[in-house]
Amino acid sequence: MAFIATLQEEGQETQIGVSRFAPNNKEDVREMALTIADSWQKQGLGKLLCEKLFEFAKDHGVKKLYSVELADNQAMHDLARELGMTATTDKDDAKQVIYSLTL
Repeated sequence: MAFIATLQEEGQETQIGVSRFAPNNKEDVREMALTIADSWQKQGLGKLLCEKLFEFAKDHGVKKLYSVELADNQAMHDLARELGMTATTDKDDAKQVIYSLTL
């Protein structure tokens, strides 16, 4: 599942953000990802797209979402905290953080 935000400019549709989740080896757990165009970051779009994704996932039997990010990605750290996600250091790679949310 993916939610995509687009913008119409001069007759052209441009993608400015996407949140998505993909299957995992556990039936009720999904890996998620978020990408926001640089010029649209820190304006609430990422939070909105994640909230839509969380709602859809919960309504479709997903119990947990997680995302693996670089530890130095402060913007993602701030957003994850705002969304109520927990953060743990990746035991296999100290340069990565695993954010998770139980729905």
